[in-house]
Amino acid sequence: MLNALRVLPPDGTHTILISFTPEAGRVFHEVLQINSGTSVLHVTVMGEGVNPIINLDMPTENGVFDIGAVLAGEYLERTFKMQNSSSLSIDYSIKLESLSLLRHAKSQELPSFIKPDEKMKSLVGTQNNNGQNIFDLVPSEGRIAPGATQEVTVTFAPDHPSDHYSDFVKIELFGKKESHSFQIKGMAKKNVMFVHGVDETTVNVESLSENPPSTLEEEELKGILPSVLFSVKSIAKESEFVPGSREIYVGCVRTMAVSQKKNGEFQFENVQAITSKGFNIDPQRGMVEAGNLKPVTVTWSPPPGHDPNEPVEASIILTLKGDITEQVKVMLRAYVVSDVEDKTEKTESTENTQT
Repeated sequence: MLNALRVLPPDGTHTILISFTPEAGRVFHEVLQINSGTSVLHVTVMGEGVNPIINLDMPTENGVFDIGAVLAGEYLERTFKMQNSSSLSIDYSIKLESLSLLRHAKSQELPSFIKPDEKMKSLVGTQNNNGQNIFDLVPSEGRIAPGATQEVTVTFAPDHPSDHYSDFVKIELFGKKESHSFQIKGMAKKNVMFVHGVDETTVNVESLSENPPSTLEEEELKGILPSVLFSVKSIAKESEFVPGSREIYVGCVRTMAVSQKKNGEFQFENVQAITSKGFNIDPQRGMVEAGNLKPVTVTWSPPPGHDPNEPVEASIILTLKGDITEQVKVMLRAYVVSDVEDKTEKTESTENTQT
C-alpha cells in the first residue's frame, strides 16, 4: 500500500494505491484487511507475474557474434533484432564489459599465455589506442512493446590493425535481470586481402608500449615476406595413415574507398615444390568477393617411407591482389598423431570453445 488511510466522512470515499512487484512468473493473491471502529473489511488482492522474455535474432557461433573484417580507420555495421515474446512492455539496457567499473579489477588476472590452464574471466580483447569505443550498440536502451521487435545496430570502428578486437555484451531487463550475454569479435586489417585460419604464432594480448624502430634498411625490409604457420595432422590407424585435411581462408575486406576494386584475387605459386612432400592445395587460385572468406583446403598424405616420428615441413608463396599486390610465405608443417591423441585434442578444443 503506497498511501495512508484517511478519516472518511459520511458517504465519503478514499482511493487506496497498491503496488505489485512479483518475483516470479505465477499468480499471487493476498487478503487486505481494513479495520474501522465498528467493522472489518476483507479485500482479496490478486495479480499475475509475467516473465519478461526477449529472443535474439543474430548469427552467433558458440556465443560469439563475429562482426568480420574491416580496414583499420574505417568502420563496419551489423544488425541484430530483439523480439519481445511476453505480454508486457519490457525496458532493456545493453551494457559493454569494456565500460564496466569492475573492468580494471577483473583485468588483474594473469593472461592465458602465462597460465594456459586457467580460464580467463575477462572477455574484453584489444581496444582502440585513441580511447574511443571499438564497438557501439545503438539504441543501447529503450522499451519494447508486447510482441514488438527492436533492431540494434552494432558499429565496429578500429583505429589500428589487430585480429583480437573483442568485447562482452550484457542485455539487462528492468535494470537488474540479465537476459542475454554474448561476445563480439572483429578484425582490423592493413590491406584489403588477408589470410585467416592459420596457427597462432603471437599472443592475443597487445602491449601498450610502442614497437621499437627496426634497425633494417627499407630495401632490406621489402625483401622480407610476411609469414604465417599452418599445421596439418594425419591420424595413424592400425596399418595406414589417414590423410589430414584442414582449411585456410583467404579474405577480402569490403572497403569504403570508391576507387578500390570490389573483389580480390589469390594464387599459390610453385605448388609442385610441396607435392613431393605429400601436400595438396585446392583451389590453387581464385577470386574472393568483398566481405567474404574463401576456403582453401590443404591436404597432407604421408609420402611412402615417411617416419611418423618426424614432422614434414615445406613452404609456399601466396600472392594476394587487392588494393595492392602482396606476397605471403605460408609455412606448412605436417605431423602424424595416434587416434587416441587426436580424440584428446578434439576434447580439449571443444572445452576451450565452450568456455
